[in-house]
Amino acid sequence: MPTIVDNLLRWARHTVVSFWKWIGVLSILCGLTGISYFWPRLDVAPASGYESVNDPMEAALSLTNNGYLTIYPEKVSCLIYDWSGGFHITGVTFDYVGGGTLQSGRTVDYVRETAFRSAVKVASANFLVIVKYYQWGWPWSLEKRYPFKANRRQDGLWVWRRPYLSWIDRHIHPGTRIIFEPKAAGE
Repeated sequence: MPTIVDNLLRWARHTVVSFWKWIGVLSILCGLTGISYFWPRLDVAPASGYESVNDPMEAALSLTNNGYLTIYPEKVSCLIYDWSGGFHITGVTFDYVGGGTLQSGRTVDYVRETAFRSAVKVASANFLVIVKYYQWGWPWSLEKRYPFKANRRQDGLWVWRRPYLSWIDRHIHPGTRIIFEPKAAGE
């Protein structure tokens, strides 16, 4: 039959083990929270003055580092799904140049490297911006993808929207040739 001392020792052992289990659980939660603290937060948006350009592809892109660690952009590419005015262009890829190192809270503009210009007034554009970059302390290249849809309003200014990433947006390679099914008249 257990004595009072045995019961007290059993209770003390159980309390200490439970205490260390809780400390372990809290340590794991704090560690996961700490990792998310250093997760890269890169944002892409059109640079100022984008509303009045003739073509949304002429607008510069602003990359903003909202994270805490420095980001080193390697390549900023654009894959055009659909660019329409008097005619359609699909499957064209081009790069943006400029920028440099992005410290925390810093914004850098990137301009298009090659130009294709059209005298036709562009009506809409659907494209994907792909940013390949390195983050300080991480040796492997990271990639973020941002889909954009730009439409011209009645007053001639552009409205840019950023829809959710689709399965195609996540997996398409910039060198992929896109073939859309032709639409019947009136669709």
